[in-house]
Amino acid sequence: MDENKSQEGKISQSDFNAFKAAERTFLAWIRTGISLIGLGFVVSKFNLFVSKLNLFLQAARIPGVKKTIYQPGVSGWLGVSLVAVGISVLFFAGYFFNRDLKAVRDFNFKPRKPIFEFFLAAGLGLIGIILLVYLFVSGHTLAK
Repeated sequence: MDENKSQEGKISQSDFNAFKAAERTFLAWIRTGISLIGLGFVVSKFNLFVSKLNLFLQAARIPGVKKTIYQPGVSGWLGVSLVAVGISVLFFAGYFFNRDLKAVRDFNFKPRKPIFEFFLAAGLGLIGIILLVYLFVSGHTLAK
């Protein structure tokens, strides 16, 4: 009989620890997905804030301020893309959790290449750079 499997259907301490580690990782991915969805919502609503700020500046006729700083669609699309990334993180979290649980049950865990994590970090970095450029450009056009 395998030494990791105990008698009477009980699991060993190492099996329990492996399960709990997989569960903690799953919950961390869930928090990440929810955070990305929330951030995407905020970024998307930033588009509404900028449009209202633009209307205020046009109505106030402040000297030295450019008439329009509103660039429709940029933050809206970035917000939608962040929400989409957050949703995909939730789906992948479920997939990885089920795969890890099966590996723990079968005593057949093999490390995988972190391809998803690489593309997630690269994609979020790209979205961050686009947001940075957008904020930089909109901040400088405000002063012109």
